[in-house]
Amino acid sequence: MNLYDPFTAMFVILGAAFVLNIISSVLNKYMVYTPEFVKKRKMVNQIRKEYMRVRKTGDEKQIKKLEKKLGSMKKMESELTIKSFKPMIFTIIIFYLMWWWLSDLYKGMGSFVLLPFPLPYIGSALNLLWWYLIASFWLGALMRKLFTPEI
Repeated sequence: MNLYDPFTAMFVILGAAFVLNIISSVLNKYMVYTPEFVKKRKMVNQIRKEYMRVRKTGDEKQIKKLEKKLGSMKKMESELTIKSFKPMIFTIIIFYLMWWWLSDLYKGMGSFVLLPFPLPYIGSALNLLWWYLIASFWLGALMRKLFTPEI
């Protein structure tokens, strides 16, 4: 198998993006989306929806009551946000190692993916960076659907 064949290179890069997205999704599933996290996130979303509904009615007493709850919820939300960044450290390290390998392998290839239609601002010929970004975004959206719980 010739790794420098454009068709093979497309699949090697697609495979690397797939592996990185699987690792990231599994890390997020087990490090972030714990039952406690999902419960807290649902609670924050519910209070936020209730606050928006009460604001539309104009009930000042209910608005003040919910604003106090929102204050405590903001603290909880910041904790949830910090927790969601933990797996990113591992993902970034793996990404840099993978990117170092891919860029070393395909540094001289230039544009090797030819699309049947041009993309805005990109064109119809893609290099390593553009092909990886498109593949990774597409696979990331798919992985989020598969691994992320409904909140």
